[in-house]
Amino acid sequence: MSKINIKHKDIDHAIVETTRPVLYRCMKYWGKKPHNVWYEYINNYVPMQGVFLDPFGGSGMSSIEAIRSGKKAICLDINPLTSFIFDVLCLEFDQKKFSAVANQLISEVICDNTYKQLFYYRNELVLHNAKYKSGKCYECCFINEVSGEKFVQCPKDIDLQVIIDSINIKIPYSYPNFKFRDSDAFNSGLKNKIGSDFSKLYTTRNLYALSLIFDKILNVNDENIKMQLLFAFVQTVHLSTRMCVPRSKETKRDFSTSWGRSAYFVANSEMEMNPLLLFQNNCFGKQSVTSCLNSLEKYVGKIKGKKILNNSPIDLSEDYNLWYGVVDSKRLSLIVPERSIDFVLTDPPYGGLIQYLDLSTIWLSWLSLYKPDQYIPDYNEEITINKNSTAAKFQDDMTQVLKEVQKVLKQESKMVLTFNNKKMDVWNALLSAVQFSGFEIEKVIHQQNKRSGESNVADMYGTSATDFYIRCKKSNSLPKTLSNRELENLIIKTATNIILSRNEPTPYQILLNGIIAQISEEHIIFDNVDFRIKNILEKYIGSIFTIENNIDSLAGNYWWLIGKKYDPSNGKTLSNMVKLEIQKLVSNGIISETEILKKIYRKFQNGNSPDIVLVKKYIKMIKEGYKS
Repeated sequence: MSKINIKHKDIDHAIVETTRPVLYRCMKYWGKKPHNVWYEYINNYVPMQGVFLDPFGGSGMSSIEAIRSGKKAICLDINPLTSFIFDVLCLEFDQKKFSAVANQLISEVICDNTYKQLFYYRNELVLHNAKYKSGKCYECCFINEVSGEKFVQCPKDIDLQVIIDSINIKIPYSYPNFKFRDSDAFNSGLKNKIGSDFSKLYTTRNLYALSLIFDKILNVNDENIKMQLLFAFVQTVHLSTRMCVPRSKETKRDFSTSWGRSAYFVANSEMEMNPLLLFQNNCFGKQSVTSCLNSLEKYVGKIKGKKILNNSPIDLSEDYNLWYGVVDSKRLSLIVPERSIDFVLTDPPYGGLIQYLDLSTIWLSWLSLYKPDQYIPDYNEEITINKNSTAAKFQDDMTQVLKEVQKVLKQESKMVLTFNNKKMDVWNALLSAVQFSGFEIEKVIHQQNKRSGESNVADMYGTSATDFYIRCKKSNSLPKTLSNRELENLIIKTATNIILSRNEPTPYQILLNGIIAQISEEHIIFDNVDFRIKNILEKYIGSIFTIENNIDSLAGNYWWLIGKKYDPSNGKTLSNMVKLEIQKLVSNGIISETEILKKIYRKFQNGNSPDIVLVKKYIKMIKEGYKS
């Protein structure tokens, strides 16, 4: 008999994101979520010794936060990279032994004659990076290995000659050598530029250095150390590609780069980093394996993990606090006991917004050379939208997963999905999946994340780059179907109510967020509304709505009501109420921006969410006023 959850108070407001600990900064994974926000949800909804489930585990952060809060966690994902991360995190870490092996390996690479010719060809100087524009090197950055001094130079003849000579290097070691998949991630523009071989994402000298490092890792006898070195290696791989670009001179970061786009590409400007220096930093630097694993036990306690193999069922009575593995969540109930889960919080695929498996290929391609039976993904199982998979297929797949979640979730327990996509047909697909799988949407919260928000939206007529948190409970109710006229009336009514509630001109983005939340909470399926919300609202410009330019943010132009006088001095406008609230908080001694934002998020929710850029402006202005 499953236990009924202890009653808890629901979270109905956004939570302020805090800085990520090093544990979450050492490994790149697309779509990482704010750890503290998820901790608050898990801690609130899962009783002590309760069981948390994430059927789309991704980076594994949610399960780590569950363990940190004293709960058992189940982390499943079809991406083998998720399992690899936990393969490493569950190992014992002997820093002294790791350092000895890593330093010996680095020394052996430095002594390799070919590596010397490619990167150590200027006496005491080691090449840190070379920058290219339109295929021509225009700048080289070096480190003096004796003094540690860094400096930037225009390339000399010897630098250019080494680049020319490196093209014909023979590589005697293993490396990923296969064709790009026929998928959206490997588009025709990429193939036209560099060809179809995966290895062409690297320069020849970088591929040599990577394959040499990789070969030496595979020859390490200690399996724990080998896995930990591979962890450092996969952090190195993407930063050694031609996809990394130089930062602008204004940043004064000549020695740093990133793979900053969730796509495979080779830009006109490229930055060729020295893989060995990257690897060394990923072993011992601020965001390294050493930093990560040393902080792990202090942050989360002991992870006692059991890997799920061959879809074997989980026994929750066993002495583990984590079960993880490569599992297709469409078959979830074969693995997870019925009615055993206290809470589900998950970040499902955002339609085709991010092609997770394809993007992970950059790492899995190397890991699969180590263990092909564990690290080759099954692309056919991925839930996504691309040229081979439609929104209808996405809906069917998500419905299957959520039906499985329904089976394993306790009767009174909740499920929260984070989601965002600017295409309304994708939204409809998700909402349909939720409601046709036996769930009812209870609340939709617009979560303002630290790294993006209404004011950072590039496409002001899409949904925000921040997320909606969709809280669901079990239900047998069916979704409502509305006529086009009824849907139009609901959209106009919701937009009007948001503006009236705020009592001031309102950015389009906030209107859109509020409309989506309202439609979702009323259990409405809105077929064929891909851009109808925008079109419907614009039909009534001049009769119900009027538009004003918004120069303060990228959240879209201001919308106001015809026939209603706007008085910016009115104390009942949202802006003035927010200002007054901030003044009260500051006068009561609350001066931390984080603490102020927490209070503001609680008091002003969803349709009454203020523009976060303006809130921060008010905080600064009011705090400075009190100082003077």
